[in-house]
Amino acid sequence: MGEFDRIVGEARAQRGTRAAPRVSDEDAAIAEDALLRASLGAGRASHGRPSGKAKPKGARVVRPVPLRVTLWLGDIRDVKAPAVVVGHYRGLEPVNAIGAIDERLDGWIALAVKRGMIGGLHGELFHVPTRGRIAAGAVLIAGMGAPGSFNEDRLRSLMANVALGTGALGMKKVATVLVGAGEGSLEPERALRAMVGGIAGAIASVPEGERGGSTLQEVIVVEHNPERVEQLAASLRQLKDDAALGARLTLELPTAAEIERARRQRRSRSARSSARGAPAPRQLNEIRLTLESPAEGGRFRFSAITRSAVVPVREVEVDAARFQALAAALQDSEAGADQEQYGRLMFEYLMPQDFDQSIEEAESVRLVVDSTTASFPWEMACFRPRSGDAGVQRLGLEKKLTRQFRTMLSQPPSTMPPLEEEVRVLVIADPAPEPELQLRFARLEGRRVVDTLRQLSRPGCRITVESRIGASECNLVEILKLILTGDFDVLHYAGHGEYDPSNPTAAGWILGRDQVLTARDIFRARRVPRLVFANACFSGVIHDGPAFESAELTRGTATVAQAFFERGVPNYVGSGWPVDDEQAGTFAAAFYERLFAGDTMREALKEARQRIFAEMVGSTWGAYQHYGDPEDVLIRPGAAPAPAARRRRR
Repeated sequence: MGEFDRIVGEARAQRGTRAAPRVSDEDAAIAEDALLRASLGAGRASHGRPSGKAKPKGARVVRPVPLRVTLWLGDIRDVKAPAVVVGHYRGLEPVNAIGAIDERLDGWIALAVKRGMIGGLHGELFHVPTRGRIAAGAVLIAGMGAPGSFNEDRLRSLMANVALGTGALGMKKVATVLVGAGEGSLEPERALRAMVGGIAGAIASVPEGERGGSTLQEVIVVEHNPERVEQLAASLRQLKDDAALGARLTLELPTAAEIERARRQRRSRSARSSARGAPAPRQLNEIRLTLESPAEGGRFRFSAITRSAVVPVREVEVDAARFQALAAALQDSEAGADQEQYGRLMFEYLMPQDFDQSIEEAESVRLVVDSTTASFPWEMACFRPRSGDAGVQRLGLEKKLTRQFRTMLSQPPSTMPPLEEEVRVLVIADPAPEPELQLRFARLEGRRVVDTLRQLSRPGCRITVESRIGASECNLVEILKLILTGDFDVLHYAGHGEYDPSNPTAAGWILGRDQVLTARDIFRARRVPRLVFANACFSGVIHDGPAFESAELTRGTATVAQAFFERGVPNYVGSGWPVDDEQAGTFAAAFYERLFAGDTMREALKEARQRIFAEMVGSTWGAYQHYGDPEDVLIRPGAAPAPAARRRRR
């Protein structure tokens, strides 16, 4: 492992200096590959810088390993093999090849992803039996890590895991799609080389005398597009003559006649579909933006993925003080013109230009944030489309922005409330007894929410509301008893929030100067709410010292939301800074109206934001942040009338 030792030596030599230079991407790739080779038992690196020196006399010569590669033109669901390999980005619902397989499995993979059973960390392998639903005996889901971070070296190590894992199970043959070669990702030829190289490296790590029963012998590369099949066939012919690959390939490729026949069939299916006038079910065009702030600070990292493309990681240098001042100005802006100018400045100052077209074309934005990037008002960022015809596009309105935490891209396992005909709601408002902590408008909001929900109750959607409004009704022990035994689907809170930057785990809601209801307290319940809605202002009212700055207020919302997520709550809606009291009530009422009509979280949020944005007063519309699953619904639209008997409770 000469290259790896060299890199480690350089790092040790520079330890203790004030500003050690960053390891280059090339060095990082060499080090990762050296570690992979070491873990597989191979002593040489798969690539590196030429030294110009001859090999020492007597050096071990690694022989190319035999591998049969079949290029198969057709549907991934129809290929016969012991297992078929599909890639999966962490936190993304199944689409493309894995989505097609998931349809045959009645959505089991999507459910497993949502419940956290399939994580998608780089190198993870998850084995799913198919039970005859597709031609292959099993699906091997290969974790690709976070969107935007996947590259050739990661693909090579991933396919080495696949080769060793399937070989250990006694599989001599496996089928796979071209992992990581979607639009905007790896070029097909480079992805093909990395896949074959990773498999060959894994086979070479097994002693020759043991390869017969524990290594792959054939890989079937599946591709449904005839044009791409021609490209891959040409690439495989070149790889066959590439001595550096480490494999002695035997190829089986489609004939020109087979490719032409597939083209005609493809055109025929398209024509029949157009003639029937029955388009395929429409999928929402969503872009997922991942924003992270590295530990060393001074920059943001952006990556993006859509249903058809990936934009790799881009770094943007950030002046923290300047950006926080911009965020504060945006939150404090009252006039629509100021909001537009500050919002456009925020978008153009931070967003990499590579992302502009994808964001413009997307119908919705899902923002994946960490504890630092969560503290900014991304909902209020806006841009003018290149055409200029659509006017200003705001991420929180026209693009329906919702949020997720980067550390929890997959939902944690939890007991989800069923989507039944009855929904139970607990409303807590203005609970503190101390006069200086009381909020009159929080009481008004609580009563308005209660009235709205009771008016929305109807046959097929019966809403049972418990309310605790004002200090006389808000005894801490009684509220805990309600939460732990009441089996509520929705928990609505209006009042002060507690957030201590030095002790984030103590964040929660203030029921009194010495009484804070934390997420830990609330979710000792065996069954957690499906939705928590909190109009909680994290202003530091029970702390001595200066008031929190705007970034800390928003960070308080994110901290509490993450605490609820860790307890299994799938959806959290909260305000990132102090809001207009009247508009807060309007937002809550509009949100619940759409939610109980069967809309998704995403659509209900957009309607509520739009309702108060239309008043063109203040920034309250941009303060509300949603963390969770934007496609979640609270109750089935058009549900049948509720049965007379009360549903059984735990």
